[in-house]
Amino acid sequence: MAALALVQSPPSARAADIQALFVRAGQPEFSATFDRSYRVREQFGLRSWLGIEDARVVLHISVSPEPFSCGARRLVGGLPGDLMADTTHRQFWHPLKLVRAMVADVKREGKLDFLLTSFVPAAEAVFRAAGFQRFAPLQRHVTPLVWPYPLARRLLHGEGRARLTALPFTDARAIAALVGLSSPDVMRTLPSAEYYTTRMPRQEYPTGTWLLAGDPATPDAMVLVSPTPRRDLTIADVIWRDARVRLAGVLSGVAAWAARQRHRRAYLTTIPGTRLAVAAQRAGFLPRPSEAAVMLLPLTDPGTIPPPDQWALTPFALTGW
Repeated sequence: MAALALVQSPPSARAADIQALFVRAGQPEFSATFDRSYRVREQFGLRSWLGIEDARVVLHISVSPEPFSCGARRLVGGLPGDLMADTTHRQFWHPLKLVRAMVADVKREGKLDFLLTSFVPAAEAVFRAAGFQRFAPLQRHVTPLVWPYPLARRLLHGEGRARLTALPFTDARAIAALVGLSSPDVMRTLPSAEYYTTRMPRQEYPTGTWLLAGDPATPDAMVLVSPTPRRDLTIADVIWRDARVRLAGVLSGVAAWAARQRHRRAYLTTIPGTRLAVAAQRAGFLPRPSEAAVMLLPLTDPGTIPPPDQWALTPFALTGW
């Protein structure tokens, strides 16, 4: 048996081998993700790191560069995704060697300011051993939409509802309306058509609808929502024009829209204590315990990275595009 070789590669160069690894792992649906996302994002710098043994790909992880901004501050984050090991390599050391090789390469290249990822519990030890640390928890905020809770929410919280216009996910008017929206008072990913279309549809977000607050041509905020098979509504992303926007009223309007669409619940997952989390609670969303978290590895000056409460982050931005 040949020794395990670790290499960096454009994913298109080993497309069939990477997809075969996921098929053997019981995830044939990854091929659709590869076609929709990897082939597009490769031109923006996405790379794969592979473990190769006997000419077969047995390990994989990718990193996608993503611009982040907080007002005038711009950083480039790397989003690791799709860590996979063949059944013969599902132990601690081989995935760790792959992740460490990836970290060493991106440090040497010097193009990224940090690596940011969520994780499954089985992979946490691997990321920790590669230098990642827990950056912040992710907390789910839920609002039931079955009567009489919507009435109770309005009486208790009293947030005025924003006027919303619904547009299909692929509607050109929605993409045009993103211009001028960047949530400049928080750190978040920069919006673009490519950012959204390479992340949806996927298993967690099968379809999408944009809800635009205010004038649809120049909205104060935009909310991307996606239904689940259980008639819940996931708030995938929220982006706003500036700090004056009343996010609690926007989220209250989203809950009212979801109730009219006969959804049972609406929920938003984000970092607790952030502007987005506080607005959700003011709109009547109830925080729920969660084991989910975000891990971060600074690659340049850690002082340039804002603390967790200054971010606007949902799982939509993270791995599994």
